[in-house]
Amino acid sequence: MPIHPLCQFPPDNNTFGLVDPERIPCLPVSYDTVLNYQFDQIRSLMEKTASKMDNIHSDLKDFSSTMSKKFAEMREMISSLNNSTLRLIKQLDKKLDGSNHPLQKTYSDKPLFTEEDIDSIYEHQGNQFLINTALIAGFAIVTIGAAYLIKRQFFSKPDLSYRAIALTPEQAMEKMIRNSEKALKEHQSSHAVPSKEALMQMESTPLTLNPTFADDIGPRPTMEDAHLFMEIEQGTLAGVFDGHGGKEVSAYASEQFQNRFSAVLKTHNGDAFRAFEVLIHEIQLEVAKKPQWNGIGSTAVVSFIDKETHQIITATLGDSEANLYRSKESIALSVVRDWTCKKEALRLINAFGTIAQLWINKFGSNPKNIRSHLQYGVNVSRAIGDVSETGTKEKPLVIHKPKITINKLQKGDILVLACDGLKDYVPEQEITDIVFNAQPIHSYSRAFFNWIASAFCCPEEPKTLAQKLVHHAVHTRSAKDNVTVFAIEVS
Repeated sequence: MPIHPLCQFPPDNNTFGLVDPERIPCLPVSYDTVLNYQFDQIRSLMEKTASKMDNIHSDLKDFSSTMSKKFAEMREMISSLNNSTLRLIKQLDKKLDGSNHPLQKTYSDKPLFTEEDIDSIYEHQGNQFLINTALIAGFAIVTIGAAYLIKRQFFSKPDLSYRAIALTPEQAMEKMIRNSEKALKEHQSSHAVPSKEALMQMESTPLTLNPTFADDIGPRPTMEDAHLFMEIEQGTLAGVFDGHGGKEVSAYASEQFQNRFSAVLKTHNGDAFRAFEVLIHEIQLEVAKKPQWNGIGSTAVVSFIDKETHQIITATLGDSEANLYRSKESIALSVVRDWTCKKEALRLINAFGTIAQLWINKFGSNPKNIRSHLQYGVNVSRAIGDVSETGTKEKPLVIHKPKITINKLQKGDILVLACDGLKDYVPEQEITDIVFNAQPIHSYSRAFFNWIASAFCCPEEPKTLAQKLVHHAVHTRSAKDNVTVFAIEVS
């Protein structure tokens, strides 16, 4: 991968340090280095502009020379017309001579256009033509520029083209296994992904799934999350959709998955990888047809559990997550994507240039501080909807391509699907402790004070695992977001 131009300069003492060099492909850079680089860019741009102005000046000189020739030809034509008129008047005068005809007094030897008249016409018309030409050219340039800016800002077609290449089932399996390994590595898990043979093996003993669900609006004014859990012909489907900017897209995505996933899966001969990609793309296109939803989007984590193989295939967009809890350990099923991830950050750098690299260097320690337009927009790099944040085909921003993983369920597993309202505020170790009925090691003092407070208001004690996780996020960890959790016990 080529090094960004700023990265070719050696760092000095006044630098922005990268939080995670593995995630952002750039060396630290200094303010002075950036200023010098920007001045060089401006100087280069000014030189190019001066060169273009010279070309325009040369073209105008050529144009002026051409117009001078045209006016000289016009002058000759006027002079010829003048001479012809004089000859005609003289001939007419001879015929009327002595006849006392009224016309004889009208005409004289004075030409229609004197030399002074011709010079005046030439000068006036030439100047007026050049002035009109300059005004028209200037108006055209301003109009074209304004139209381009307006088109780019308001009418540029969002990048809805789907980049995924149709894979064979074998290729899809390999892709999901690689994504699963990536999810485990990014979450620093020591677990290994089952082999392809183990994943494909048919299971004779059916699994029983016992779901519990809970959510809480938190301190937010509205609840923008949606969820689903349903038995379908091929197995079980569960999902959490975390809306932002409104609840419309998350609710729509949940509804469409419930109505269409089974049919799409059947159309693609049980290929869940392809079914996820196709359905998410179709939903994105449908959302894009509703301009009132252009500023609304949703993350998603949806798991399909195959009843014959016990495979669990999980599609993730953004920062909602799925985890399996087994033997008192957490197994990540989601590849979370935000703007601090290397490939996602490159889209920002491609769209906004140097300033994006500086912004990432300075604020990359917290994914919530980096958005699709750096200071504003959305802080996830993949989502359903967010049509106004998708960018263009040449400079894409938020995309709707899911990261899809595969694993295998076992009896005794607990599957948890949750939005970032849980994951951002509750450390994974605390979630693991709650799942396995242990007191979170970092929350003894919090729990004590919350117990004292609850003694006076007598809130309903959380009973199910999902309720316990949501309660812990909102009341112990003071989550500032909607919190939605599905907990599914496997037996």
